[in-house]
Amino acid sequence: MHLQDEDEVFVEIELEHDGKPHTVRRTLLSDYAKKGDCETKLEVDGQSAEENAFQGIGVKLSQPPLAAPVLMQHTLPYVFSAGPKDRSAYFKALLDVEDLDRFLELVESHGVELEEPSELVLRDLRSCSAREAMCEPLAPLLREKDRSLDVEQALSAAAAGLLKEAGVELPDGAQALFSAVEKALHSRQTDTFPLADLGMRDLDSWAFNSAGLGAATDDLEEQRTKVDAEIERLIPLFEAALRVEAIGKATEPQHCPLCEDGTLSIERISAIRAKLQGTKEFQRAEASAHSALTGLSDTLKGARDGVERALPLFMRSSSMQRKERGFHVDRARRLAGVDGHESVSQWLAATRTLLRVWRALRLQVAEVTGSISELSSKLSSLDNAVYETLWEAVGRIVELRAELDEATASYRGAEDALLAVLPSAVAKESKTEGWQELIDLWAKHDDLSSALNEWEARCRVQRELERAVKALKKGMGEVLDEKISAISGDVAVVEFASPR
Repeated sequence: MHLQDEDEVFVEIELEHDGKPHTVRRTLLSDYAKKGDCETKLEVDGQSAEENAFQGIGVKLSQPPLAAPVLMQHTLPYVFSAGPKDRSAYFKALLDVEDLDRFLELVESHGVELEEPSELVLRDLRSCSAREAMCEPLAPLLREKDRSLDVEQALSAAAAGLLKEAGVELPDGAQALFSAVEKALHSRQTDTFPLADLGMRDLDSWAFNSAGLGAATDDLEEQRTKVDAEIERLIPLFEAALRVEAIGKATEPQHCPLCEDGTLSIERISAIRAKLQGTKEFQRAEASAHSALTGLSDTLKGARDGVERALPLFMRSSSMQRKERGFHVDRARRLAGVDGHESVSQWLAATRTLLRVWRALRLQVAEVTGSISELSSKLSSLDNAVYETLWEAVGRIVELRAELDEATASYRGAEDALLAVLPSAVAKESKTEGWQELIDLWAKHDDLSSALNEWEARCRVQRELERAVKALKKGMGEVLDEKISAISGDVAVVEFASPR
């Protein structure tokens, strides 16, 4: 404004850093404009340099566009053209209060971290307190100030409120109260829909190993080659005869219990003993095979029973039993409503698949265990060919179990989707909303106490932080006033003589 365009405008300073002199010059290339920033050229010791070159000579600059805390006339256009955020940063840099501002932001960020906790027990508590019958006794646990931490007393009072509303006589003792609530809940919801009939448990892992029975079969076949077929046939009869005390310990001829007028000589008894002694290894092999067959049968039955125990109750019940308990698909569909229609359809499809595989598995186990029972009573028919046939049947059980695992996973997903909509509908229709949550809270009242104690501690810290933020903001205002006053006193108006 006051100089010719060809005149050079610059500021220059000589300073010393670490015992070495430096000359720093900044030359104005173009001033601030309404839509443009100031442009300058920086030189350190006569060489063009970047802004970060100042760090090497011990100089720390303020926030742009100022490099010194003085508000000059030629910088005013920036103040009016900059956005609110940049203008705020400008004045904070001008007044050198960025550190206070950062500290305030840090304190406020801790307040965000201390937001209300979201533990499941606290969500259940809020859900229960929304019910009219439980609102008054549970409200003291949720107060921001003067919070009650007597969890057991509050939960017991809420249970009593539910029972009064339901017209149930109040028993003595907190545990008895909740047992009564649970019983009343089950009765009311079962009349609407028996949710307890749903619920797939985890399947036990199971595996079959052919090594035991296969080895026993090989051993039995080997020993059988060493024993005469007739002797093998008569072994049970010989053993039974020697179990008769008079024959087993005989030292003289004995009457034969199988013959009308027969006599067992000492020589014949000795021969029977010798034949049995000669078949000792064969009998051991038979015992091992019998044990392996029994073990396999028990494993199969145990696996079948484990699967049955894991199935939802409605799958283990007859149609008559389901009807008596009110387990009807049409009722489930009505309760689920339009939004839950698809979840009911998917659940039905998954149920049919699981039942089909389960029935096939159960029939296969029955067939194999029946075959094992026959073999156990007639080990003479057990050989490697029979073993291979048996193990093929067991292999089919293994395949069906793999199918069952897949069907169970699909069913569990479909059931979860159904249970996402059905319980709330059942609770609403049976007028038991919040009952199950209250029962769950009682079962976890220690967890609830811990959550409330932590929440109370957070609230105290939150209030302290709010007071601290308020005090900081007030203090920052006072600091700003003092700095503005000081800067205003330091500013001197310099009149430049026009060269013209």
